[in-house]
Amino acid sequence: MDVVILAGGEAEHALQIQYGIKFRASLPAKGKTMVELVADAVQHLGEPILVGEAQLAGVRHVPAGNSFILSLANGLEAVQTDQFMMVTADLPFLGRAAVDDFVRRSDPTAALNYPIIPVARCESEFPGMKRTTLRLAEGVFTGGNVAVVNTQKMRRLLPNLELAYANRKSPLKLASQVGAKTLFALLWGRFVPSSLSIRKLEQNVSKMLGGPVRGVITEYASIGTDIDNAEQYQLARTYGWL
Repeated sequence: MDVVILAGGEAEHALQIQYGIKFRASLPAKGKTMVELVADAVQHLGEPILVGEAQLAGVRHVPAGNSFILSLANGLEAVQTDQFMMVTADLPFLGRAAVDDFVRRSDPTAALNYPIIPVARCESEFPGMKRTTLRLAEGVFTGGNVAVVNTQKMRRLLPNLELAYANRKSPLKLASQVGAKTLFALLWGRFVPSSLSIRKLEQNVSKMLGGPVRGVITEYASIGTDIDNAEQYQLARTYGWL
């Protein structure tokens, strides 16, 4: 499958000045850049397609858009396989084992397979890194920055996905898009965790987007541990992770 690497996110000003870079993807990590580490983790799946101006030799480049969805649309236009993997370039801890496990667990009939990672796993492996959490019947989870996508179905879902992505950092706002019943279940779930299951959330999100969506539980914390600000980057360097 093709692999769309989204690398258009600009680094915070302090990081740009300190490291002489413009994009987070170009931040140094483990003797390489973050985007190089991501490419190393996914290139065995198929041809990488880099969306953005970050440098990555020997791969196809397409321009980034003015938003996440426009960047995704640009990458999607270059995809030539029935399925593709979408991954952001700010996952420096991502490894091949995590990628292969996620692909294996994904549903090939779904429009979008999205990773959900137990928060306890993330806190154990990467303590101190801030993350958005959601309490469900099966436990407390956080999301990830990797997805396995059906190409044709995604082309139809893009308009609805844009709004969902805009609210990705706010579980309650996201729930408001999928209906009042789901919103109530999320609120009630703070007191009664068994009130909303992954399956029920899948059903509501699928209805909102207009295509089947699957939540894929993975124990690989690296899929959900991104570096998107100076605080996270410095913490990672302090701990010796980069």
